[in-house]
Amino acid sequence: MNRLVLHSTSLAQWYTLVNEAEDFFGKRLDTDLESYLVHLLQRYTNKPDISDTILAIDYLDSLATSGKLRQEKLRDVGDKCLLFSGFFPESANRRLVTVSYFVELGRRAYFYLAELHNAGLLTSKLYGLLRTHFVSLLDLLFSIRELSGEQQALTLLQAEELWRNTGSEYALKILKKHNKDITLIKNIPMNKIH
Repeated sequence: MNRLVLHSTSLAQWYTLVNEAEDFFGKRLDTDLESYLVHLLQRYTNKPDISDTILAIDYLDSLATSGKLRQEKLRDVGDKCLLFSGFFPESANRRLVTVSYFVELGRRAYFYLAELHNAGLLTSKLYGLLRTHFVSLLDLLFSIRELSGEQQALTLLQAEELWRNTGSEYALKILKKHNKDITLIKNIPMNKIH
């Protein structure tokens, strides 16, 4: 970012950053998704302990609970998976998993949340949207990271894996930038390529 933007609240700053990332990436989020993402970013702004989380254990722990506590824990898992995959994809390597692992776990948490709520409720619809558009939200977080001056969010290997498994447009953009002459083939198992 080359310009200094001053806002009265950190929430307004997050909205501005998300809007800039939407412009940068060339995609607009649904209003509900944009609002959820901004509030998610606000909620985790001062929580450095997020990196101490073991998401699989948190997910299993959420399934062992019930009621409101289950919903809160599942929401936290989905949200943390989104943040880990979008802002800290390098943590996947340290944890010996792929970025797609975070995507799948987060999508499952949001799916389960949507199922826990009655089908007619707005909350159910929102969690369904989060599951469906998880990768679009992820691409936007990658764009925020890039706008903030960070290096490219994904290695080429991560970009290929993420694009092949999730259809991430950001990952495809990276692959196209580095592999102009290579035709990309989606969803072909590696053992089928000779």
